Amino acid sequence: MVRTGATGTSAPDGRLSRPDRQDALLDTAAALLEAGGASAVTMEAVAANAGVSRPLVYKHFTNRDALMVALFRRESAAFDAEVAEALADVEGLEALIRVSAEAIVDGFARRRRVLRPLLRGESMNAGLRQAQFERNRRHHRWYRDRVVAERGVAPDVAEAVVTVFFGGLSALIATSPARPGPEERRRTVDVCVAMTMGGLDRLATAAETAAGAADGDGEAAETGQG
Repeated sequence: MVRTGATGTSAPDGRLSRPDRQDALLDTAAALLEAGGASAVTMEAVAANAGVSRPLVYKHFTNRDALMVALFRRESAAFDAEVAEALADVEGLEALIRVSAEAIVDGFARRRRVLRPLLRGESMNAGLRQAQFERNRRHHRWYRDRVVAERGVAPDVAEAVVTVFFGGLSALIATSPARPGPEERRRTVDVCVAMTMGGLDRLATAAETAAGAADGDGEAAETGQG
């Protein structure tokens, strides 16, 4: 999704400021990505389509990998901000999971042509993998803490639940139409919520059973039984 994030700030001679120039170049890279996929995004193509010289592109981005990382960070930050806004007034874990799933499905549908190539191996590099890892870790921690706070389960149980949520939703989105209709969207969200909350109930029950068995073994050992 191409956006115009520039502030309109320019230097005294009329040139774009450094942040605005970078944003304009990222707009161009996003347009190339949407039109032709990851292979269409080269430093030469960005320069030509932005109407600037190659050295100017290299002045802002060390190489293509750095350009792709910057584009991923910008687009994913905008995506995450939309999800955060949707969750602002949500209360209760199941509602949190449902609204998150809805916002993620809707957001990815809007940004699919940019985010999907950035998340696939064709555009992957070490910097992009690291950026994705950091983003995923932040998300997992945030949702893990919500699960722990709401249900009082151990962090490892909560982490498993979050993995089910994101993994399941990613798989459902991957097998859905590029722009799901209302019925497909509802089905995807319903399945994700049922899978996540059902997994939480099962994992919480298993953890409680294991804890009870461990307590029983400890009591037996103390009394010399068993």
